[in-house]
This record gives sequence, structure tokens and C-alpha cells, in this order.
Amino acid sequence: MFLYNEIVHELGIARNVLEIIIGEADQRGGRAKSVLLRVGQISGIVPESLEFLIKCLSEGTPAEGLEVKIDIVKPVMVCKSCGEKFTVEELSFYCPKCGGGDCETIEGKDLVIETITLEGDNGS
Repeated sequence: MFLYNEIVHELGIARNVLEIIIGEADQRGGRAKSVLLRVGQISGIVPESLEFLIKCLSEGTPAEGLEVKIDIVKPVMVCKSCGEKFTVEELSFYCPKCGGGDCETIEGKDLVIETITLEGDNGS
């Protein structure tokens, strides 16, 4: 079950993503078949809500029936003290090498449209 706040937060994001997908399909003269999104684990985006909303909003558009695939990207950080680059596993943001807490997130907080597949791409 989706919470109202989750849906409201993801609604604008879903609209923007769908606009990009439809724009790309129109530009390439096809119909959107699937999309692969990379969603950062600490992006603040709830993947299930985003997928649900994209599918709902796509009804009656060139992206209707769109298959939405989402890869969750774990946070990758770099320690400003020792330079260690590490993947955050347990949402502990301390450097595993030196124990420092002055770390910068370099991956895992973004939403990226990785691929858009159109009907006819790859022989389909």
C-alpha cells in the first residue's frame, strides 16, 4: 500500500521521466516498450511508487504498456581524510579504512534513465 506523501513526492518525478521517454520515442519515430531506471538508494525516491505512477500516467500515451525496470544503486562514498572509495552496505557513512566521518557521496543519490527501448529495437 502506498502512502499519500510517497505518491505526491514521486508524481512530479514520474511526469518528468515519462515526458522524457515519450519525447525520445517521438524523436526516434517509435513507441516506448521499456525503460531501465537507476535509482540511488539515498535519493529519497521510493522505487515502487515511481514505477506505479509511471505506468498509470503512461495510459493513453505512446508509452502505454511500458515495462519499467529499476536498478537500485547503493551509495558510493569517498573519504576526504584518507581518499578511500567505498560502497555503503549498512547505511553507515564512516570510512571502513580510517573510521573517518568526513565522507562525500559520489554515487547513489541520483535518478538516471539508463535505457529506453522502443518497439523494433533489438529485433522486436
